[in-house]
Amino acid sequence: MASGCCNQGCYMKVVPSDPDTPYDFTLLAFALAATIPFIVANGALFAHRGRSYFRAQGGVYLILGSSLAGLVWIAAQFVNNDHFSRIGPLRSCLLWTFWLQGTAICLWFVLTILRLARMYELSKNIDNWSWKYYVFVALCLLPNVILSTVASLSDFHEHERSVRLCKLSKNWKTTVFSVYTPYWLVLIFVIYQLRNQEDPLLSTEYRDTVDYLAVTIVIIMLSSMADVTITSDTIPGRCALTFSTCCLVFFNFWIRFGWPIYLCLFRPKEEMDNFEQELTYGGAQALDMVYSQRIHFPSCEGAIWEAFSKASDDRDRYKLMLH
Repeated sequence: MASGCCNQGCYMKVVPSDPDTPYDFTLLAFALAATIPFIVANGALFAHRGRSYFRAQGGVYLILGSSLAGLVWIAAQFVNNDHFSRIGPLRSCLLWTFWLQGTAICLWFVLTILRLARMYELSKNIDNWSWKYYVFVALCLLPNVILSTVASLSDFHEHERSVRLCKLSKNWKTTVFSVYTPYWLVLIFVIYQLRNQEDPLLSTEYRDTVDYLAVTIVIIMLSSMADVTITSDTIPGRCALTFSTCCLVFFNFWIRFGWPIYLCLFRPKEEMDNFEQELTYGGAQALDMVYSQRIHFPSCEGAIWEAFSKASDDRDRYKLMLH
């Protein structure tokens, strides 16, 4: 143990483990197996984006954005936790540690909160998409962009016997943690502002969002502690952290959208219609509101689909008049 510490560098007698172990490949197989249905489900969401239920959930584009951010976050975890040898593009510590992982975590947080805010507006009969949301996302990403830019101009690596390692130095670990902390404070403030919900669909979504964001903060804090104590360099440590991230991204998605996606893909159209009607009868104001009004996105595609939806409604009314 002591010789291993001397040769590899350790903290509290923790010896870093080599990459490319069977445990790492097993975890990779699990992540890939979970990713395939995850991608299919997101494709189904896009195909059925006109459904009132998905529009009442804040809009499919926010859901797809958070799903993409989650996948990038998982990929960055595999690289940054050194599950496999760094070859080719995996050697870029700046790319994976700052630009990809930092941006993915921030986007996953921000889009989750933004979707909750959109659901709140829909429950209050506010259907117009506001440009303030783009400003909000840009402002939330700005600290990470500045941090990544400064890192590209600095030596943020940890050194061992004059050899540069693909690890953050102690000062940079503190800097990264201090930059991410305001994100949590902003999100806690937004969640506090949306705490009183009367819409049953929104209140359920609110509770789930609070639970999963709390778990996310815990995972990030544990990752920071594991990185400081070099526990993340051991097989159990790195596998536990990456597995937790996979479960967070995938479970958060399936618990929310698993049943509606199942109805859309494998059941008759009438069953999804009945599901939406039951929620509407139960008091889901946002769902009732988007049934008659299309959520407006300031884009050409949004205008096209809005016109298409209106034409379809006019055609249905014309058929009813004929009968």
